[in-house]
Amino acid sequence: MKSQSKAIVLILVLVASLMLPIILPAIKAQASGVPIDKANFPDAIFREFVKQYDTNGDQILQESELNVATQIHCRNYGISSLTGIKHFTNLVSLDCAQNHLTTLDVSTFKNLEELYCSNNQLTELDLSGLKKLVDVECTWNKLTDLKVANSANLIWFYCYNNRLTKLNLSGLTSLKYFDCGNNQLTELDVTDLVKVEQFDCYGNHLSSLDVSACKSLWHLHTRWQQLGELQTVENGDQSVLNLGDLVGVDVSKIKSVTQKYGENLPPDYKYDTDSGILTINAGAKPLELLYLYDTNANRAKLDIPPKGVSEEEAASRGNSTPDMEVFFTVKLKAEPPQTTAPEQRDMEIEIPETLNEGNDVDALGNSVVYYQGKSTGAAFKVPGAELDDFKSVKINDEELSATNYTVEAGSIIVKLKQEYLKTLSPGNYKVEIVTRKGSGIKTLKVELSAETTDPATPATGETPAPTTPVAGEAQHTKSFVWVVLLLLVGAALLLIFFLRKRVSRR
Repeated sequence: MKSQSKAIVLILVLVASLMLPIILPAIKAQASGVPIDKANFPDAIFREFVKQYDTNGDQILQESELNVATQIHCRNYGISSLTGIKHFTNLVSLDCAQNHLTTLDVSTFKNLEELYCSNNQLTELDLSGLKKLVDVECTWNKLTDLKVANSANLIWFYCYNNRLTKLNLSGLTSLKYFDCGNNQLTELDVTDLVKVEQFDCYGNHLSSLDVSACKSLWHLHTRWQQLGELQTVENGDQSVLNLGDLVGVDVSKIKSVTQKYGENLPPDYKYDTDSGILTINAGAKPLELLYLYDTNANRAKLDIPPKGVSEEEAASRGNSTPDMEVFFTVKLKAEPPQTTAPEQRDMEIEIPETLNEGNDVDALGNSVVYYQGKSTGAAFKVPGAELDDFKSVKINDEELSATNYTVEAGSIIVKLKQEYLKTLSPGNYKVEIVTRKGSGIKTLKVELSAETTDPATPATGETPAPTTPVAGEAQHTKSFVWVVLLLLVGAALLLIFFLRKRVSRR
């Protein structure tokens, strides 16, 4: 009987010895961190860069190695993607400037204090939730969306030379150095910038600015605000432009209105300082004009640097411009006379077969049938008008955003985009094309296509995309564990069998 027991023990030892070489590497891979491979770090340059944090050289970033990494400085390495950087959750300083980045996710870096990502190709940057930020430089990108509000510890903030049209500065109560020049900002609320000392907003589209809340301000650069064309309509022998209608403008703060280089207005242009109204005689030549806007700066403090700022440094910043230069051009345009003649109100709209070839729609009289899941667009033509006559497209009497269609010459050709049509529920929609000569109406019928398939079901002949395992995890570990458990259970059952047999013999 002893020999049988020994045999069972030997079986168990043999099973364990066979399985351990398979199980242990899987368990180690699961527990030890993030493998430095293409799956986790797809950019080859960045993948090579992070190897410096692999202190034991096992090609895996253990949690202990990741935790001690507080800074990553990879400026000008030629990196196109920082995918995988999220694993360095204890970063305090990140310098990835002068690379080829198009995206940057820093949401996991709750301890981040310094971020330098200038000279990339970023279009958006979300810094919300990073409460410890002190210094941010994101200049010379293509940013149209930048979230930085409520960063109460931020002191240095430079975002010049981007494409920002709006910027929320609320909660930046510690900010001292701020430069948002050369963007496309149309308004800027700096009420919360109570500690700002140096403020540059040159080269934007600001029509007004109030810095009265900036009590510590000693340098202010506001030049070269460009509003572009401000269109007026001739009415009789004059045109009128009310500068008080511009965003945030207080006409009492407009100090002067002149020609571009400061020359007095010509006789055909007259500006009323009390009302803020600019009057232009009919037939006047369009001109580029300039108005100076008082920003409510404390002029007594401007260009007097505080302690710690040398005279040389102060001089290098140039003289402040508390009177903001705002450039604009008055475009005069005569509005055609209105008519109520029936032929002017009702325009013919066609649904040309040639324009809809390939769209998979059906033209039925005054309607075009669009099939969800099959059709790819819908085109209409207004033969009685030219491209210059086009004004808008309305769907069910509501004006449609110009991003949802294209307009082409050849009379007027309007093509509704597939991206918009896919959002419509089945039903009938009134399509109205509005021109200066009148409007025309057709019906758009949206129906479900019989060919529509469940998007979750792969089409015939297609192979479903494999599910990519989570980076750094050894998902096969569970399978190995189950195999071992089954073998152990089998061995246990075998042991019970022999024990019962022994008892029965007694």
